[in-house]
Amino acid sequence: PIHRLPTELLSYIFLLAITPRGLERDPSAHPLARVCSFWRAVILDTPAFWTTISNGP
Repeated sequence: PIHRLPTELLSYIFLLAITPRGLERDPSAHPLARVCSFWRAVILDTPAFWTTISNGP
């Protein structure tokens, strides 16, 4: 099961799966963050998801 993967590996997989454009507004709103509370925590605890800054609406 996916919960057996180390958090670091799971966050790396998520980084590969999510394009920078998909994170323009709020990483917590991304569909992967809505799968389960564990995935949401991984996304919110991974600083790389917060490096994209949007200057648009």
